[in-house]
Amino acid sequence: MDIMYKISNSDFGWNNYGDQFVLYNHKKECYYVLNETAKDLWDIIVAEAECTVDVIVRKMADIYDTDVTDLRKDVLVFVERLLEIGALSKC
Repeated sequence: MDIMYKISNSDFGWNNYGDQFVLYNHKKECYYVLNETAKDLWDIIVAEAECTVDVIVRKMADIYDTDVTDLRKDVLVFVERLLEIGALSKC
C-alpha cells in the first residue's frame, strides 16, 4: 500500500508575496520560500487533500513533460523535506 500524505494545516500557512511563494510555520515563527516547481508540487498536494507520491509524480509529469523516473527522485526529496519541517504528514 502506498503512503498517503496531507498538509499539516494546524502549524503552516502559505501565500504568495509578490513573486515569491512562502510557507510559514506559525508555531516556530519561521518561513520557507518555494521556487516555482516546488510551488506546483505544493499546489498538487493541497488540491488532492490526501495523496501518494505516485499521484504527485503523475501530475508533475503532466505539467513539466519530463521523465517520471527522474521526477520521482526529486519529488521524494521534496516530500522528505516537507516531512522534516512538519509541513506534511503521513495519513
